[in-house]
Amino acid sequence: MEEETKKETKKEDIKKKPRKGNEDKMGAIIHSAIGGAAGAFIGVFAASSLPDAGPAQTLINLSVMLLLYFIAIFIQVIIHESGHLVCGLLSGYRFLSFRIFNLMFSKENGKLKLKKYALKGTMGQCLLLAPETSDNNFPYVLYNLGGALFNFISCVLSALLLLLLPGSQIATYVFVAFLSAGLMFGLTNIIPLRAGGMANDGYNIRLMNKSESERAGFKVMLSSAAFLASGSSFENMPEELRYVPENFNGPISVYPALFLLDYYMAMQDFKKAEELAEKILEEGTDILLIHKNGIRCELLFLEIIGECRKEKIEQLYTKELKKSISVSLGQPSILRLMYFYEKIVSKDNKKAEEMLKMFEKVCKTFPFPANAEAEKRLVEMGLAIPNN
Repeated sequence: MEEETKKETKKEDIKKKPRKGNEDKMGAIIHSAIGGAAGAFIGVFAASSLPDAGPAQTLINLSVMLLLYFIAIFIQVIIHESGHLVCGLLSGYRFLSFRIFNLMFSKENGKLKLKKYALKGTMGQCLLLAPETSDNNFPYVLYNLGGALFNFISCVLSALLLLLLPGSQIATYVFVAFLSAGLMFGLTNIIPLRAGGMANDGYNIRLMNKSESERAGFKVMLSSAAFLASGSSFENMPEELRYVPENFNGPISVYPALFLLDYYMAMQDFKKAEELAEKILEEGTDILLIHKNGIRCELLFLEIIGECRKEKIEQLYTKELKKSISVSLGQPSILRLMYFYEKIVSKDNKKAEEMLKMFEKVCKTFPFPANAEAEKRLVEMGLAIPNN
């Protein structure tokens, strides 16, 4: 009887263990396959549009198609985020911000402002505040579905124009490029995928369909974005946003814990920050890579300003983390970390000064005032340390 119980426990443990990295790898393969198929279609179409064309003309056709395809991608990003905006507003959400690449329109103190902000792994983002409900059963499907839905609608319109309005070769190229880009965007966002350390809209919908804790995390994510853009400081952060959920082993359910970590860092309660960071990494085994690396950055910072043990710093500052940091230098928290690293660990005052200048520049246009002010206070700690 005891042996049977042990076997059952082992089976349960195996079920509970996340298939670490499998979903991300499969997501990357599917994402690449869809993108590759769209690119191959563009190439085949360009080569076959003029069957009698020579190599030079075929190369020109392909170049024109690729140029139109990249232009179409830019337009499809706008269409995608507009879909989230329209469908979110129809679901009762309120506007927070609208970003295309690194240009972001955000609502700050009731006014619309243009800021610069980029997030690794995303071409755009539309954040809205979820409607208030007494529980976590709020409308989330249409808001998340809206981006891909608008991409598919644009594909249908392109196909109709292609069929009903036959015209010049360049017009045909435009419609085909637009159709290909729309299908690529729609499919890679609606098929539930995790790739590049990020989760797409379809994946978020699937998670929230299955779990109330993921829905709760989604609401906190949007509420925290609203707070950060409000112009208020972390000292005034509402109590309802200061908690660690029972279950935060998910890409969305982890947001309350991440936001509380931001709060501890802003308040310079480094002991609680370190304890929480280690707890999230230990228990949140299924959280996204982008979040894991963000937490590791904070642990590295805390080690640098704390005991500053060489072996511990080398253990934290892995090749993977260095790669993540190199593509995230538009974030004040990353620049703050690298300023301290260069000044205290590398003892390179010149590089530290470069990081400081970049930090000051980024903070001027950063769309979340509470974050920027908290980061400035942390950097002031480094300014008080004499140069080596």
